[in-house]
Amino acid sequence: MIQNVFHGTPDHQGDLVWEMSAKELGLSPQAIWNSSPSVTNFTGYYGLPHLVTQGTTFVMQESASRFSPPPFAVAIRGENGERVLLTVAADAGHHLFATVEYLAEATGVKVKVELEGHSDPTLEKEHIWLEMTEAQPEESEMALLERGLAHAYPQASHPRKSYDWWKLPIYCAAGSCIASAFHLAGKPGGEAQHMLLESEWVIQHQLDLLDEAEVPWKTLVIDCGWAPGGVWTKPYPGRWPDLKDFIARQHAKGHKVLLWLGLWFTGGLPDKWCIKARPGATMQKWNPLSGKDVFSRLEEPERFWADAGNEEYLAFVAQQVRTLVSPEGFDADGFKLDMLQQTPCERFAQGREHWDEPLKLLKGEHEKATCSNGKWGCELLHDLQKTIYDAAKSVKPDALINSSTVHPYFADTFDMMRLHDTCRIEADTDVFALMSQRAALAKAALPMHEVDADNWIHSYYEKWMDYTLNSWKLGTPCLFYTDRFLMSFTEAPGTCPIPREDLQKLGKNWRDVFALK
Repeated sequence: MIQNVFHGTPDHQGDLVWEMSAKELGLSPQAIWNSSPSVTNFTGYYGLPHLVTQGTTFVMQESASRFSPPPFAVAIRGENGERVLLTVAADAGHHLFATVEYLAEATGVKVKVELEGHSDPTLEKEHIWLEMTEAQPEESEMALLERGLAHAYPQASHPRKSYDWWKLPIYCAAGSCIASAFHLAGKPGGEAQHMLLESEWVIQHQLDLLDEAEVPWKTLVIDCGWAPGGVWTKPYPGRWPDLKDFIARQHAKGHKVLLWLGLWFTGGLPDKWCIKARPGATMQKWNPLSGKDVFSRLEEPERFWADAGNEEYLAFVAQQVRTLVSPEGFDADGFKLDMLQQTPCERFAQGREHWDEPLKLLKGEHEKATCSNGKWGCELLHDLQKTIYDAAKSVKPDALINSSTVHPYFADTFDMMRLHDTCRIEADTDVFALMSQRAALAKAALPMHEVDADNWIHSYYEKWMDYTLNSWKLGTPCLFYTDRFLMSFTEAPGTCPIPREDLQKLGKNWRDVFALK
């Protein structure tokens, strides 16, 4: 039962706020549940008082499952075990925010949608609202979440076209390339070191190893490093002298190829297609190769994000996508969309020219950035993904668009939800349980979409092997490694070899599960 819908009140900072008393909630708050696992992989209820922050980025302690964004919803539990779901929802075109906060105390809950000075809260309060859904006695939190989201965004439950090949095993080359880079260097290092190895010859070697072990992979993901940051139709010639021919050779063997696209990167784009951070803040630059930070005061505007509010830029994106998937172009079969966490946001501002360039962050007070069409936050991400999705589908209806925007508003912008990196795991972490929680969250938000079970797990070989053998239970299984496994980013030797018999074991497992020869 949807108990009520509430409209917010503008506060002195220009944000929208709801202050829900215990009486309005219908219970005396005792604990709060966040639908997204925390940075320590916690998935239970937090005692009060407690602040939960959700958003497009994943630097928040309680929302580090790397969904950008996750559903904006929490559950509140009362002293007698009764529960309600609080969901922030908005009309199409009005998801003009990147962050939502929930402060739960014994006296009630305060919810804040941060518009960051980019929208007028007196106008947006008619288009952004808070829904409260009362839990049924035996209903799980995920079932409650699914029911509440289905009411707020019914379009996410509409039937969708799917294709058989989307459900067959994926091989992503990133893990092996990183592990190989560390092994060749004789020591661990930054994740960006793998980009030089993300090349035709190295990946073909990995594919040969999979074939020799009879691993029945269907789709290859060529991960970051194959093309510059903002210009995708000019592959690095030293790494991909003839990408079209490489893709054609995979097609001849019955395989599909997805290309990694890092959203928001500004590399190669003209200034007029970029959103710039304004002066006044301290800019932190973190170098992914050295692992070192440099701090400086921002005196001049600095390019932070591609401007998805600029019609010329969106037209450029659409043209590139059509070229990449067109038989007359590169003939790729879809895309893995990544770096969603760098969606324009003032509070958690992150920007880059490209993945191996320094990550730029803003600290302290600063002037607000300016987008061409006045949009901000989730709405810009939706427009950018929708542009990619529509352009790809206009050429190939079965093109697969893989993303980690696990929010029902994005239902019309992609096909498959990637469960994303496991992040920090410990010796006692149950990886399958962790990823099962993410999969349940993904299906609660988007029940008609496919799930990419992902495989970016490191540090614990046996945990990785166990998850890889069982990940098909959560969705389309994925594999990140062939010959070496990544043990550590900081401690030598950093990698270990993968026995051939383990690849063969995995191959038999997948052949049996999918009835493949």
